[in-house]
Amino acid sequence: MQKKAVSFFVKVAMFAALSIVLYFISFPLPFFVPFLKVQFSNLPAYIAGFALHPVGGLLVVVIRFLIKIPMSDTGVVGELADLAIGVVAVGVSSMIYQKYKTKKGAIVALIVGTICWIVTAMLMNAFVLAPLYDLPTNDQSFMNTYLFANVLPFNAILSVLVAIITFLVYKRISNLLQKF
Repeated sequence: MQKKAVSFFVKVAMFAALSIVLYFISFPLPFFVPFLKVQFSNLPAYIAGFALHPVGGLLVVVIRFLIKIPMSDTGVVGELADLAIGVVAVGVSSMIYQKYKTKKGAIVALIVGTICWIVTAMLMNAFVLAPLYDLPTNDQSFMNTYLFANVLPFNAILSVLVAIITFLVYKRISNLLQKF
């Protein structure tokens, strides 16, 4: 039992380390506000959630958040959004996959996770990030443009990319993990 626990936490630590590295490799996309940056740090969390257990995926998200806080350049606001998105998307998709461990189950889990990611991003931006960044939340035209021309399409693109990559690499990585 103790050997299994050690193995679990070592794997979580490896995925968390990879997630942290991927967090720092980021770039903006043209056509979107510059502070929305593409980074694939949820990819290791998805894989950990699928391969180890939903708790493994959530631990990766939380560890990344805790390590990123001291280095934040967003006053922790961006990290809070990333934490919420990661917890919801990785948590929900991992729980679905835990129940239905098939190719179809993975597809359904990733689709639901993608929807959860986008909804969480929209809610966090509308009700938490915009007010904390002192954006003109009373200006409905501004908020509509910000949310529907930036946040929604950006997070749709990013979450779909992460889901596709997860689907393509998960089984290979899972098979490798089972050897250790």
